[in-house]
Amino acid sequence: MNKLRQALIAILVGSCLLPAANKSTTDALDTYEKQYGALMSNVVNVNTPGYRAVKIVTRLDKDGKLVTEESAYFFKNGQMIFSGDPLHVAVDGPGFFSVRAPQGDMFTRDGRFTVNNEGTLVTLAGRYPVLSAGGSTIQLSMNDALDLQISETGLIIQNGEMVDRLAVGELDSSATLRTVNGAFFEAPGGAAAFINLESPRVRQYYFEGSNVDMSEELVAMPDISKKYDANAKVLQIMKKITTTGREMGSAQ
Repeated sequence: MNKLRQALIAILVGSCLLPAANKSTTDALDTYEKQYGALMSNVVNVNTPGYRAVKIVTRLDKDGKLVTEESAYFFKNGQMIFSGDPLHVAVDGPGFFSVRAPQGDMFTRDGRFTVNNEGTLVTLAGRYPVLSAGGSTIQLSMNDALDLQISETGLIIQNGEMVDRLAVGELDSSATLRTVNGAFFEAPGGAAAFINLESPRVRQYYFEGSNVDMSEELVAMPDISKKYDANAKVLQIMKKITTTGREMGSAQ
């Protein structure tokens, strides 16, 4: 019986079966690590305005192996939160605000805006200048910041006069988004990837909260942990088999 067991171990170690199984298990562990990392990021940012939940997309290839695709950002709308601040705006439906960062234009649904010392409308997070539909920054009268109305289509009216219009648009469907911090995004081409909506819909005095569904994340957490632990144990067993096989080979 021992001889048969030794022969089977030698066959496994010497053939391509064990290395292939080892790689498959390692790939699965990598996938579950990424899924758990995304889950923890979602949990930490459950109260971050404009945060988009990260979902790791997986698929089986033709050989039945688990393959991890790029992270996908779950664009279900978050909760509308009333703040009463006239400089707070939420996108009611599809679309992003466009802002100008040092590295180029970025896009966000975090509409908590404020006015800096130069009278420029900027984001509260990062202090990035908010862009108009024409692609320029927006200047407001600092003394009359509270005498401000923003219409449902993004028109900015101060002291009864139209000042500008917020850029609210969607991104080209072919653009690959990259998150900067979960609430701000970059896309290849920057401004060229941004398409102004003809009829945007926004709500003044509100901002959008995170779209993380905590109940969903809490359900997924133990499932991912169990799968990770199961594959980690399998990998330990295969390593032990490999070590045993090598020891047997050197003893002969």
